[in-house]
Amino acid sequence: MIQQLLNIKLNGNIILNKNKQNLYIMKNLVFLVLILFFSCAKNNQEDSLKKELETLTKNHVEVVNELNDINENYLEPFRIYQEIVLNESKTSPEVSVSSYAKLIEKYPNSFWKHESERRMENIKNRKHLWTKENGWNLNNKDVIPEPISVVKAISCPGC
Repeated sequence: MIQQLLNIKLNGNIILNKNKQNLYIMKNLVFLVLILFFSCAKNNQEDSLKKELETLTKNHVEVVNELNDINENYLEPFRIYQEIVLNESKTSPEVSVSSYAKLIEKYPNSFWKHESERRMENIKNRKHLWTKENGWNLNNKDVIPEPISVVKAISCPGC
């Protein structure tokens, strides 16, 4: 009889251990299914946002083209112009003039073409102030600027 009770107890523990293992496996499976479900939902959300962006760009082709045009004709030439101007004090006049010429050649319809032409003319006029040893010497006392003439205002008694 004791033997039978021991067998029942042992068999019960074995059954309980198997149930615990099955429960553990079931919990892990449910957890994995939930992870897969939410990761797929996130991917679907990203895909839907990408599709929405594509439809917006397709539906608003004119706006996208205008933005590209603004970037090409105004922003990009300005970035190049700005870089040339900021490095102008460190470079020789020939390099600066050639950089401006490249900008004019690359963006002939840009506003910065006009500004580049003015800068090129200015560099050519003050080319004698540049030396390889010292760079630009713009505070040279030998160069005396022309005096500024003050234009007198016309005064008429009846105005």
